[in-house]
Amino acid sequence: PTVAIKVKAAWYDVWWRNHGTNTDFSREQKYFSEFQAATSWTSTLSTHAGAAVEHGWIDARIFGVHNSTLAAAYLHARQKVGHWLVSLGARNEQYYGDGEYLDGTLAPSLAVNWRRYDWLSLRSSVGGGFRVPTIAEMFSHSQLNVFKVEPNPDLNTESSVSFEIGGTLVLSGLGFDQVRLDGAVFVNKFDQLIEPVPDSLGIIHFENITKARIEIGRAHV
Repeated sequence: PTVAIKVKAAWYDVWWRNHGTNTDFSREQKYFSEFQAATSWTSTLSTHAGAAVEHGWIDARIFGVHNSTLAAAYLHARQKVGHWLVSLGARNEQYYGDGEYLDGTLAPSLAVNWRRYDWLSLRSSVGGGFRVPTIAEMFSHSQLNVFKVEPNPDLNTESSVSFEIGGTLVLSGLGFDQVRLDGAVFVNKFDQLIEPVPDSLGIIHFENITKARIEIGRAHV
């Protein structure tokens, strides 16, 4: 087999302060590192495996002092069988906030592509998603004119399932060198979707909406 190894690391440090009647300030640091190994086992089978860690810390007037850590490991495999290309993967994520374990999940994915002719290809995929609430969504405490935002540290993790089906058609000999038509339908289902919700007094809190669904159709030439 042929193996390619990739290592990435990044560090961000952002600081700002307002002077005058508005005394807002923020100091934020974020560290990120990732290790990835791509392996070609045969001419038709390849895999990608890796692990990543992200740690953030913030001290801001509207958020307070908080930190968060996200650790993830993933594996993705691609196998070609005849005119089919099958991709199967999974990602495990664990989330910590202010030194405490908050949540974790395993998000699988499956994609299938069929291409027998140069002028026609079909594709379909399904996958799970996972999003933890941000520090801003959990701890914002601010007011701008009549809009007031208060913290909600009890926010739950947002999860989703996404579906896609689509295809590409290439036409020629109609007075054009080549015309490519591509269309797809997306369906996204969310559980515990995080959205800003005002209460009866107009005060905004970020809340978990129990269920949500988004459907999109797209076509272009």
